[in-house]
Amino acid sequence: RFFFAVEHSAHSSRTPMSSTDSAASENVLVLNAGSSSIKFKLFSLGPSGLVEVAEGQIDKIGEGKGSHLKFHNKTIGSESKTDKMIEGIKNHHDAVEEIMKILCDPLHGVIPDAQEHIHLIGHRWVHGGPNPRFHGPVRVDAEVLEELRTLEPLAPLHIPPALMTIDVTSRLFPGNVDQYVVCDTAFHRSIPAHAYTYAVPAEWRDKHHLRRYGFHGTSHLFVGKLAAQTLGIEWNQARLITLHLGNGSSATCIRDGLSIDTSMGFTPLDGLVMGTRCGNIDPSCVEYVCRATGQTAQQVTRTLNSGSGLRALCGSNDLRDILDRADSGDPDSKLALDVLCYSISKYVAQYYVALEGKVDAIVFTGGIGEHAVSVRERLCSSLACLGVRLDPVANARVTDDVRSISLPPSDASYGVRNVLVVPTNEELEIAQQVVAAAAVDKGGPSN
Repeated sequence: RFFFAVEHSAHSSRTPMSSTDSAASENVLVLNAGSSSIKFKLFSLGPSGLVEVAEGQIDKIGEGKGSHLKFHNKTIGSESKTDKMIEGIKNHHDAVEEIMKILCDPLHGVIPDAQEHIHLIGHRWVHGGPNPRFHGPVRVDAEVLEELRTLEPLAPLHIPPALMTIDVTSRLFPGNVDQYVVCDTAFHRSIPAHAYTYAVPAEWRDKHHLRRYGFHGTSHLFVGKLAAQTLGIEWNQARLITLHLGNGSSATCIRDGLSIDTSMGFTPLDGLVMGTRCGNIDPSCVEYVCRATGQTAQQVTRTLNSGSGLRALCGSNDLRDILDRADSGDPDSKLALDVLCYSISKYVAQYYVALEGKVDAIVFTGGIGEHAVSVRERLCSSLACLGVRLDPVANARVTDDVRSISLPPSDASYGVRNVLVVPTNEELEIAQQVVAAAAVDKGGPSN
């Protein structure tokens, strides 16, 4: 099984299959567990590649006020969408069981039976730590599961629900379905020592593994490859600055198809200003606030993660609200936008230097990167000194396709040559990697 070519495309032009077709095909389920949510996509695997047949998300898991389920059966058109509140989802265990129910629902689902028609499962895993074993997709067995449990201190909000997700799928598919984890940190394994090393005592670095790890790697890899393909550039020659901008945001510098620097650090708190995360901050602020307020370091860190960023600056982390309020003259919202765009432009300039002034493209992705026209306009305006020339008509165009939003460079020998918007699809990237890894593990070709 799984000895098939994997299609490297964000969008498929093939005619959607019927649920009967997907039931007859080999199917790959991808689960992307967050701290209080879980996204999922089901792909059908055939001789010509992967086709997305269903997607969904459950939000507000364990919050006690009901959970929100969204589900889209893509085999029968856009009218096959489910959007409802459901009770009794206390944790990710309950959420995974609800996912299996909706996938197999006689009216809305795409497969008649999960145990019979799911053949491979991929899990997004936030933090692989220092172990080289997690630099690529890893098949989950008892030994791997124990290693994954030891990583919990590195991401205490995200790893427990991810472990619970794997536990429940292992129970639902005992021994007959291979499961793999794909780490957010894996793409950044190529960052050189001078970029990942923290200037802290050797014991901290060697014993406690303090260093820059980077995150959103699956997204940066996916959009980077698709950007190179769009531009007709070989991936191993691509020089890109990718901007994953959403409630969580990060920037990555790619040279010759490898990540050579990224904005997030030991945890996803570092780097750009985000929806509720502070981004770069003087570490001494933590001790100062602890002494000034009587809070513990854990309490302060929690605030830096969930009560800072745009929300702390203007009372909202919804960029649509912030833009509306800024247009109405709200000074806090204007400041929030200024701080956000300045933090992003600093990283772009830094990576421009790392790429020696030769940048094939700046790539926007994520909820903000793909949809916030005015934010892209502000950023491109501030980066004009690097050769960025925005096409305002292309930038304003509303579409989900990969697209260029820049004018030809005035001097093609240096500077930023293109600006692209590339919709991300982390679940597809995970599915592609898992299918390739499963083929290798079974002794067949990887693509």
